[in-house]
Amino acid sequence: MIGLVLIVLIALSFFAASAGMAQTTTDNEKRTITVNGQYKTSVNPDKAEIYLGVETQAATARQSQQNNANIVQAIKTSLYSLGLVSADIETTSYSIYPVYEYPKPCYAESCPTPSSPKVVGYKTSHMLKIKASNIDKVGQYLDAAVSAGANDVSSIVFTISDSKRSQLYRQALTEAAKNAKASADAIATGLGTHITGIVSATEGSVYVVPYYRTLAAAPESSSTTDISPGLIEVSASLSVVYEI
Repeated sequence: MIGLVLIVLIALSFFAASAGMAQTTTDNEKRTITVNGQYKTSVNPDKAEIYLGVETQAATARQSQQNNANIVQAIKTSLYSLGLVSADIETTSYSIYPVYEYPKPCYAESCPTPSSPKVVGYKTSHMLKIKASNIDKVGQYLDAAVSAGANDVSSIVFTISDSKRSQLYRQALTEAAKNAKASADAIATGLGTHITGIVSATEGSVYVVPYYRTLAAAPESSSTTDISPGLIEVSASLSVVYEI
């Protein structure tokens, strides 16, 4: 009889403990809202990269290379006179390759044995990137380079300096966080409750989208080239978990 009573008491104690644990787990569960905050703005660029170069052709590789080197040096000298320094001009690609002449196609019923392509000259291509911190002078840099012999002007990229990028980075995250809070407040109000705290916040991404301008051909050098930069787009996002 005593043993039976002990078994019953142990069983009751077990069920009571189990009930207590379940209640504790329920009390510790947090009710949360997860929102994504985003922010986007546009700013004026303060930096430009000009991509241009020189392509020359001559009967020999040496002559083609020498002609090209002379023109590139003339371009650099002209740009230096406008205030740029050697660190502002760098090579992005350089190549020397043969130019072939191919036999004309024959459409007659009887054609001679086709001859092999023959080398008729050599081309040298030297492409440069010009970094400009004064974007108001981009047109002048283009004119100077073309006047000195640049015959391949491909594109201009407008962007922002590292110092401005850091400033906008912090601003974008701050505004994205404000937008996340506003969204969470709206959701909580709609659910008939309110935010009581922040569980976590995870930085998503910050994008700085440069403005690209493609130039199909070298601009005319008879007058100053007017280059109008577009706006740079900056966006940020982050995910925040709020407790309600």
